[in-house]
Amino acid sequence: MSDAQQSRKRKRGQERDGDEKAPDPKSSNEKHSSILQKYRSISNSINTAEAADASNLLYNAHLDENKSEQSQTQALDQPKPAGLVPLPQRPLQKKDMISTNQEWIVEPVYVKPTIQKPFNGLGLSERMIKNLASAGFEKAFAVQASVIPILIGDIGEISPDGKQPVLVNAATGSGKTLAYGIPIVEALSQRVIPQIRAVVIVPTRPLIQQVRGVLESLAKGTSLRVFSLRSERPFADEQAALQASLPDILVTTPGRLVDHIRSTQSCTMRHLRYLVIDEADRLLNQSFQDWVDVLMESLHANVVSYDGLVATSWSYNLQKLVFSATLTKDAGKWASLRIKQPRIIIVGDKSKSISVDEEEFSIPFTLIEYMIGIADASVKPLILHNLLRQEFISGHCIIFTRSNETAARLTKLLGILDRELSKDKSLKPYKVGLVTGEIDASLRKRTLKEFAEDQIDLIICTDIIARGMDIESIQHVINYDIPISGREYVHRVGRTARAGRSGTAWTLVLRPEAKWFKSMTKKIRRSKDQRLFNRGVSIWDGQEELYEKALNILEKQVKGMQ
Repeated sequence: MSDAQQSRKRKRGQERDGDEKAPDPKSSNEKHSSILQKYRSISNSINTAEAADASNLLYNAHLDENKSEQSQTQALDQPKPAGLVPLPQRPLQKKDMISTNQEWIVEPVYVKPTIQKPFNGLGLSERMIKNLASAGFEKAFAVQASVIPILIGDIGEISPDGKQPVLVNAATGSGKTLAYGIPIVEALSQRVIPQIRAVVIVPTRPLIQQVRGVLESLAKGTSLRVFSLRSERPFADEQAALQASLPDILVTTPGRLVDHIRSTQSCTMRHLRYLVIDEADRLLNQSFQDWVDVLMESLHANVVSYDGLVATSWSYNLQKLVFSATLTKDAGKWASLRIKQPRIIIVGDKSKSISVDEEEFSIPFTLIEYMIGIADASVKPLILHNLLRQEFISGHCIIFTRSNETAARLTKLLGILDRELSKDKSLKPYKVGLVTGEIDASLRKRTLKEFAEDQIDLIICTDIIARGMDIESIQHVINYDIPISGREYVHRVGRTARAGRSGTAWTLVLRPEAKWFKSMTKKIRRSKDQRLFNRGVSIWDGQEELYEKALNILEKQVKGMQ
């Protein structure tokens, strides 16, 4: 680049720098003059509008004053009607937009557990009373005496809103099966065409057989057919049986029922009049195949359709019956069953009612409860052995543990302790049976049968049989390990003191567990004279050495099996 070109470039750059550093004031005022002019225009228009509004207000006020004077003059000129007074009006009440606890939730019907009534005073047929007498039932227990009259009274009821559901909280072994079985059989006994009109849902297979047996004994002398759905039977065989001859009452677990609703054409809920949920607390915690949703859709798909104001089809109203030893009063938890405005019946003392967000736990009123404190966990099996001998528990006893491994180990150790520690050699050694989830179902069934027939003295088990087992001879329940919740405690101890018979529950509690266990059991509903007693169990002189010997024998046996 030449020297002349570089000189001209430097000159142009200096001119630009000069313009940026010293802007012309005159050009800046011209640039913003339009904006200032718009601002002044808007300001003037606002002032003009405010003045006009003020003028209009004065003019309108003057007109209103003239109209008021004219109306007062007209009112004075018009004659007043004689003898007429304004009609009384109900004062408007502000509607609460937030729903509160309804009366049926906070005020259930409480029934004393000691109440008994003769069956012939409950409005039952002569055939039913005869069937009950032949089975050895003459008086109705509290849950039966309170529920049966309600359901019998609902049999002929026809309402467009449906029959009111019934929720029942009663201790295990209180006779809930008869409470719903009797009214169902009475209602269906006059049916002409067989259809599935009642479904009873239970959580376990042993309960299926138990409930079916009770219903069949109640249905003697009628043409009603009771049928059970069981997972151990081939599905195709059940389908063929349902298609060949429809039952009137189905007893089933929820998963098996869902299978047939989806796959068996004859398994329809169109004619259903009763849906029974037995052991509801456990069933509602099961989500297998979304059984609640499937069942509810099947039930409520049969809503009566209308052609104008006339129904094109008609059927009996479905009634839902829910039974449980632990029952929540939280209405939100019943939403899945589509239950609205039910009647709640609680067999227990009203003075010990609990808040709405908690659950009702009930135990048999004939049950006696003991807590045995243990300071050293290592001697827990020894305490159990001494409890059995100290309290002269010779049999008819169930011992609950927390795991399969503990149950198996304790079964072996208890037999060794019995041989090594018994001072009185004339005492008959215990025959101990083991029932856990790891044992084959047929072997479990055989063990329980031998226990019921007094061939086995003690059953050591897990919670697998905490529900659904009804053996009349059980006199003692021992919680070797404390249960995980109040609900499980209620079902464990409910294996004894059934149907008005006496029974005893013993719980071995380690020192760190004591506070929690007392807090858990404090919420349980008991009768006025019931409470949890403390009981001590002694360790005799010289037993600790023999106990160590027994542990060594067990260790050798276990190693020999490996």
